[in-house]
Parts: sequence; C-alpha cells; structure tokens
Amino acid sequence: MIAGVIDVIASPWHLGIEDLGIGAGPRHLLAVADDRARFVDPPAGATEVGRMFEIQRAVGELARGALEAGRAPLVLSGECNPAVGTISALASLGRVGVVWFDAHADMNTPETTESGFVDGMALAMVTGRCWRVLCRQASGWRPVSDRDVLLVGHRALDPAERAELDRSAINELPAGRIAQIGELAIAVAEGVDALYVHVDLDVLDASEARANDWAVAGGPNLSELRSALGAVADTGKVRAAALTAFDPSSDETPRTARAAAGVLAALREALNR
Repeated sequence: MIAGVIDVIASPWHLGIEDLGIGAGPRHLLAVADDRARFVDPPAGATEVGRMFEIQRAVGELARGALEAGRAPLVLSGECNPAVGTISALASLGRVGVVWFDAHADMNTPETTESGFVDGMALAMVTGRCWRVLCRQASGWRPVSDRDVLLVGHRALDPAERAELDRSAINELPAGRIAQIGELAIAVAEGVDALYVHVDLDVLDASEARANDWAVAGGPNLSELRSALGAVADTGKVRAAALTAFDPSSDETPRTARAAAGVLAALREALNR
C-alpha cells in the first residue's frame, strides 16, 4: 500500500499465467514509476478460464478493502476483464458508470468471437452480455447498464462487435473525437454514484506507444489522452481506475513505458480530485 488516498493493486496475469505478455506490464510499470502495490495472489484454478475469473474475484476483494478504508483502488492489470472485480467492489457505493478507453470494443462473446480470446469480451462481461454465471461469483456483482457506459477511442472492431454496439445503448466516442469527451462524460456521471475509468494502453496511437501486439494507428497521442482523462476527472465522480494491456516486450525502446507512466500519473490525478 502506498501513501496518499490511493491503493495500487497489481494483477500481473495473462491467461492465468504470471508475467506472460501483457501480464508483465504491471511489474514493469511499477519498476519504472518506483511504486509499490498490493499483488493479486496466484490463482489455484485448474482451467485457464477458471483462473481468469478467480483473478477477477481477487482484484474485487482488494478493491473492496481499499474502498472500505476510504481509499481509491488503482488497478495495474495485464488483462482487461478484472474490471468485473473492481466494478463489483464499487457497487457498494451505489450505481456504477464506466468510461472505457480502448482501441478495441471488447464486445465479443463466446458466440461471436472468431479468436476465442476471452479478454476481447471484457466490456461484454461488464454489461452482462456473457459469462454471467462466473461474473456473479464476484461479491456484489451487478452488470453496468449500457446507458452508464462511455466507450472512447475505439477503432479496431470486429463486424459482430459493431453490430452489437449498434443495437446497444452504449455511448460512443470513437478515435478522432476524443476532444469532445466533456459533455458525454458529464452526462454519464450525472446518472451514477461512482465512475470506473478503464484505460487499455493500446487506446494510444501505435506511433505514440506500441502498447502490445494489438496496437493500431488512428488513436490519440498522450497529451490528448491525458486531457480526456482530466475531463472525466472534472465530473468529480471517479472512484476507481485501471491501466491495462501493457506488454513491455512489444517495444524495446523506453517510449511506451514512458507513455504508460504518463497515463498512470493522469489516473492518479483523476482519483485525487
């Protein structure tokens, strides 16, 4: 646990394996930032999917402990789906809204995915579209209403994800319009008691930071992302946040690590408002 009003929680897992790919990001970023954290214990489950959901629940318990102590959870995670755990903890504060920064929509389900990548279903889990039985094992879990979600910076979607978003009531601000976030963030925040801010590092343009093997062009630069996070923070409702999907092996230069540290600093500022 660190000084101040924030508890940093580290979940260094990918596919239930420690420090694999994007799972190496939390530990690497903590070293760059000279920071400390509470680490999620190794999962004991026998299956890949079981371990992933066990990690979700562990993140939720650590986040709940932080909130009960009057502190804000800041999760450094390999994967995006531990958001389920953090949001389940935030439910103790009332109605939860989500601002989700990502180059991808994470709206696939087991029925629509063409890759079988469970982490590509994270926002679908958050909104109750899939893995409902396992998500309910997180204490306090309630799916987030579509109208309380703002998806920001997305530009690399599967056709099935695009179709699902078109059917949904999720608020969207695609890449290229990120400077317009203020009014939408206010609209979402007004209807909720607490906001969870989720940043998948590949929301940044690949020329700015090659966050992982899924990094794509067309996203915001670091300054634009930090400004957008500031606009969300201005709502006064940010109570938890996460920075995910940083794979240190995707960029042999220090450029991406520096960008990640900049995003981490912006999330700290948001939680300290």
